[in-house]
Amino acid sequence: MKTYNNIDMKGRLFTHNLEVKDFDKGEAITGTVTLEVDDKGTTVDISMFARATFNNGKHNGTYDILDDIIAGNYKTVADNGDEADWLSITGSIDVSYYPAKNGGGDEEFGLSRGQRIRGSFINPNKKHEYRNRWTLDLMITQVTEVEADEEKNLPRMARVNGYFADDYNERLMEVSLQARKPQAIDVLLNLPVSFDTPYFTSIWGEQQIVKRVVVKKSMFGDDEVKEFDNKSWVVTGMATEPYEFGDKTAITKEEFDAYKKALHDHKAEKAKSAEDNDEDNGLAF
Repeated sequence: MKTYNNIDMKGRLFTHNLEVKDFDKGEAITGTVTLEVDDKGTTVDISMFARATFNNGKHNGTYDILDDIIAGNYKTVADNGDEADWLSITGSIDVSYYPAKNGGGDEEFGLSRGQRIRGSFINPNKKHEYRNRWTLDLMITQVTEVEADEEKNLPRMARVNGYFADDYNERLMEVSLQARKPQAIDVLLNLPVSFDTPYFTSIWGEQQIVKRVVVKKSMFGDDEVKEFDNKSWVVTGMATEPYEFGDKTAITKEEFDAYKKALHDHKAEKAKSAEDNDEDNGLAF
């Protein structure tokens, strides 16, 4: 089964909110490391979790670096500007589900989806290189064209929805990506995709800051204009040849159906847990 899911981020330590916490299995460092990943100032948030040792008892070097960051032994862009230290982080794309606000979310369970980077290993970046890349074996199930919105200063794009196989939890995970280059949009819109027989391929891209303009009209003539920076998962490349969906070297139809059912059960469990918590708190909607 094709399950490649990798992020490769290199740059300067921008800031962090790491802390040491106690868990059922002992002490661990958790929180977010924010890297500046290009010379334009683009920042990427990476969720970290590390114990001092692995399950096999081997020492965890990532824990040591995170501990040094907390101690202030690594300089940040936010506090030290150009003197900030350079780091390299590898990991994977992670997806979590939680109750949607104001009755939104998916139709069946009312859940919203959070798409983030989960860091696994962190190391010094001795070459002082920038890197901003994710790579994923993706089963594309839907490509939707989004027309340009001149008022909001948003160009035409394609929204790419699909699944990747999480072999650790043995279920599919849903992701949503964007394509913004005209050639990429046109290619993706013409792919033969469906929810039952996805277009399975290796796809890659980066996290980009996309500016959005909101104009609030005023009867007095002076409109209020606000700019917002949104972090987007932008597709920059795709393999020329897809995997053969249904083949055992990619994913069989039986595996796909079993993993898809496991995702459905996982979402049902999340929705039930949220409902139970609401009842425990005496909430009614």
